[in-house]
Amino acid sequence: MRIPRIWMVLCVLLAIPTSFATAGTLTGGQLGPYRYYIYQPANHDPKVALPLVVVLHGCKQNAADISTGTGFNALADEARFIVLYPETRSAPNNPLGCWMWWEPDNQRRGFGEPALIINMVNLAQQRIKIDTERVYVTGMSSGGALSAILASIYPDVFAAAGIHSGLEFGAAASANCALSAMRDGGPNPEGRGEIAYHSQGTHHRIVPIIVFHGTDDRSVKVANAEQLVQQFTQANDYADDADGNNESFDAIADGSANETASGGYPYIIENFESADGDVMLKKVLVEGLGHAWSGGNPAGSYTDPKGPDASRMMWTFFQQWTLQAPAIQKHPLASCREKLATNHSHFWWHRTMGVGEYSCDPWRTTWRHSFGKAWSAGRCP
Repeated sequence: MRIPRIWMVLCVLLAIPTSFATAGTLTGGQLGPYRYYIYQPANHDPKVALPLVVVLHGCKQNAADISTGTGFNALADEARFIVLYPETRSAPNNPLGCWMWWEPDNQRRGFGEPALIINMVNLAQQRIKIDTERVYVTGMSSGGALSAILASIYPDVFAAAGIHSGLEFGAAASANCALSAMRDGGPNPEGRGEIAYHSQGTHHRIVPIIVFHGTDDRSVKVANAEQLVQQFTQANDYADDADGNNESFDAIADGSANETASGGYPYIIENFESADGDVMLKKVLVEGLGHAWSGGNPAGSYTDPKGPDASRMMWTFFQQWTLQAPAIQKHPLASCREKLATNHSHFWWHRTMGVGEYSCDPWRTTWRHSFGKAWSAGRCP
């Protein structure tokens, strides 16, 4: 069967390693058609609750591949944490096994692939003693985009997130628009930050984020890294005090440093601080890195060993944060959304909408309104 060109652009066909490198204990499970694997570090005492890191592979990868490429198992042995590797499936509408982050239901709390990942986390917690205050998520490419979604809509589950070569929450609502976002960046990141805040329901919380991206990435352009910063700083600006206009968080770096990986690429680290001076968001741009996991093992696909060690830097960042720091805040919803009492963050995907709903819709230019009050998808925003 000939694979449509759209999928050839979304992902590059590469060989997939078939086994995990493991010194600890690896167990597997299945949730519907999706598989997952849980890695427990070597010499783990099952009575001791350990942190959990959820690692999401990219297109044309699987759990074993991302495990090999990122080296998270060896890092888990050293630093003492559990790793959960969800694995998506190939299907007629998803022939290269991407996490389908652009699908509308995959950008909603309680629906689609985000809900599936949460269920896998819950299953892991039933089987293994896990510190539920210290659950983190990271991913590469389509897995990075899904990590951004999970961090945006489940701040009550994930204490912090790492996004490698990913895109902002709400970057697209179709495969065609996904290609546009990958090439040129998504729409209005500050608007997406507001949507993310309202998508959290009553579980508002500042979410610490570390973003990695290569300047020579031709699959997901580096502009998406800046948009992730803008989206999450806007969401955090809302989350701390329900005011998204007072710039208690902003997308202007509070400090930066130029470094060079040993024998490898130079890179720039930018830090974005809270009003208290805590680094809540970190962006790492690796000069010369393509669409690859920085500092990864070349035995895995989409890796480049010449960059700084993204896995170790992410774990170092994660260790600073629990669900209690920053704590969950309880804020009222914006008035028009509260009055409508609906899934305000996804008006634009509903097939029927009222004029009042439309006025609350940050994507209003993306939709056409017919005389019968029905809405249909328009251009990419």
